[in-house]
Amino acid sequence: MRLTVARGFRSWGGFVAAHPWPVLLVTVAAWACLAAQLPAMTMDTTTEGFLHDDDPILIAYNDFRARFGRDDAIIIGIETPDLFTHAFLERLSAFHEELETSVPHLDEITSMINARWTRGEADQLLVEDLVEEMPRTAEDLVELKERVYSNPLYINTLVTPDGRLSTVEVELDTFVQEGIGEDGRPILRYLDGPEHRDIIDAVYDVMARHEGPEFRLFVAGMPLLADRVAFRIIDDAPRLVGPLLAVISLVLYLLFSRVRAVLIPLVVVIMATTGTLGLMPLLDIPYQMPTQIVPVSLLAIGVGDSVHILAIYCQRRRRGDAKIDAMTGAFEHAGTAVLMTSLTTAAAMASFLTGELAPVANVGILLPLGVMLAFLFTVTVLPAALIILPEKKDPAAQRRIELLERISVGTGEWSASRPWTVLGIAGVILLIAFAGIAALGFAHDPVRWFPASDPFRVSTEHLNDRLGGVVTIEFLYETPGSNGVQEPGFLRQLEKAAALNADHRGPRHARGAAELSIVKTISLVDVLKEINRALNENRQDHYVLPDTRELTAQELLLFELSGSDDLEDLTDYEYETARMTMRVPWLDATQFGGFIETLVPKHQALVGPDVNIIATGRVPLLTRTVTAVIYSMARAYVLALIAVTPLMIVLLGRWKLGLLAMVPNVFPVIMALGLMGWMGLSLDAFSLLVGSIIIGLAVDDTIHFMNGYSLEYERTGDPILAVRETLATTGQALFFTTLILCCAYSTYLLAYMRNLSSFGVVTAFALFVAFLADIALTPALVVLMSKRQRAPDA
Repeated sequence: MRLTVARGFRSWGGFVAAHPWPVLLVTVAAWACLAAQLPAMTMDTTTEGFLHDDDPILIAYNDFRARFGRDDAIIIGIETPDLFTHAFLERLSAFHEELETSVPHLDEITSMINARWTRGEADQLLVEDLVEEMPRTAEDLVELKERVYSNPLYINTLVTPDGRLSTVEVELDTFVQEGIGEDGRPILRYLDGPEHRDIIDAVYDVMARHEGPEFRLFVAGMPLLADRVAFRIIDDAPRLVGPLLAVISLVLYLLFSRVRAVLIPLVVVIMATTGTLGLMPLLDIPYQMPTQIVPVSLLAIGVGDSVHILAIYCQRRRRGDAKIDAMTGAFEHAGTAVLMTSLTTAAAMASFLTGELAPVANVGILLPLGVMLAFLFTVTVLPAALIILPEKKDPAAQRRIELLERISVGTGEWSASRPWTVLGIAGVILLIAFAGIAALGFAHDPVRWFPASDPFRVSTEHLNDRLGGVVTIEFLYETPGSNGVQEPGFLRQLEKAAALNADHRGPRHARGAAELSIVKTISLVDVLKEINRALNENRQDHYVLPDTRELTAQELLLFELSGSDDLEDLTDYEYETARMTMRVPWLDATQFGGFIETLVPKHQALVGPDVNIIATGRVPLLTRTVTAVIYSMARAYVLALIAVTPLMIVLLGRWKLGLLAMVPNVFPVIMALGLMGWMGLSLDAFSLLVGSIIIGLAVDDTIHFMNGYSLEYERTGDPILAVRETLATTGQALFFTTLILCCAYSTYLLAYMRNLSSFGVVTAFALFVAFLADIALTPALVVLMSKRQRAPDA
């Protein structure tokens, strides 16, 4: 079969060499159709964007948003020496007003100026703003301070206990209108990335105009996180792609010393990359955080295909072959291996398709398509351009190639002559790697993706410390029927659940962060207590729940008639479902899984089996993401091996050789995971991609080596000589493709996000290990296998 495929590639090389312009024009026209879709590409950096549309957790969250609105908000913290001064309150009022008038898609802003103040006056219930009029005297300020600290809901939400930090909570619209349907009803979608950009810009603009020495501003919140991640993705693109193209150009020039040998592969990989990105709008795939590896990977992978064909073509041209003969010979020799590597790489990358994280599954679509596009453009644009463009010889390039041949051949011969020594060294290295793997853990903490000095991270961690938490867990309690929320028995159990929250603790964070706990609980119970106190002469001893259902219904009706719409955030119109909001610290999402799992049964035991409890909100979404990371990683690694191993057996033609070829491909994966453990890194939604990518890329060089070795061994019958001849012809190509790949992923060191930098270091390290395995470990293995096969004959 290999001979048939090789002859087919020889014929194709001859066809392109004879008709370069038609092949080039047709290929460029097809690419242009794809590239024309690039302006329609969208970006999604939301937490819910990590999950598939049919994920039960996401479905529950969308239902929650449709009923109660968003659970996330932009939290602005204001630090000052004393909150209760005329100067501060005036500045706060001006800041509040400008936010109201300047921020688009605004649902509500809450600060000390307009926080709910429920009081009674002459048997009348009044629900007013906390600061209806600005305090004029020192006595007014003292009264305001007493009013604030008499309401437990204000502590660590509106103000800190030390009276030096206050918050402004910016709540955003849940939906944005896209148009009007044929039935005359508005077409709505969830407010997300594009609108977030305008919102965050407006918030920062207002903050810049008001910040001062005694009005220090900090801002945090999930909308801000999504925006900052999107911004850094956009900002990192030129930071990564520019140096990568420069490195690729330099390596190609060192290898071939010809400008056209630099420009043609660059054009090929740029066409493959832009064509793949052009497929994203057609496939309705947004650009997300994990998608960022697609352009860099395709640039590197595509160049590898070109290098293998160019190396053989240039060798034959230096030998004196005509252009057409050199082209047909290059395709006959390298075409099969390039096709094999493209198929195995695509198969390994396709293992991401089963990922429970939507962006990871999307990578499993895009990378295989991109790899095959790179192959298509390599076998069309590359040979056509080589035939069309003029060329010249360079003796310096030949000397560099001869030096690399001596190094790779020498390493291979040494390993082939001392196979057991090589295996012993590899075994020791594996033991060290497994020790690192034992320390490896899972994590999902997007805030820590940012450098420690990043303003967003600094603000988030500062507010997290000062307020005790900046994110929330939401519980919904679905009672058996309408008005079930008004039942005194249910309300009393809800009150007990809130008290239980204060004592519930989660596991301590592995990195030594604060113990996970609930710092504030807000529910309908709190509003009812406020109302009951107000209707009983504002006496603190009446800050309790009403005794009867009738009294509860009356108090809630009075609250609605007062003009406040706060009940919409706490229960539905039928009083069938109650909402409890629990504010918690921002910590690694791995902590929240067990925390929520143990909290739900405790609440269920209080409210009884007839009440259905649903845990939802951004934090459960993050927890679900962590679970998906773990299962996706395990599944992707196994599927990558399952997909690649049969292909290796079929393509190499011998099952023993195919299985043996997988050893040097698994070895760098183990080494990469071990390095992560020793470096103190964690497996998250990004780093889980490392294993399958390494398998998909490392297998390329192994195929080139094993394909050449198989042919040479059949010709000579001497395993050591076969290793020598194989590395003499393919060693320099293996080195340069590895160098390009390592440099490509090393450019992630220039990325702003720390998780990208770590990903680049680990992947580049693993690819270098894969190269060493191919020129050192693989020769040792094939020699041992060859000796064992000859033993019975002896």
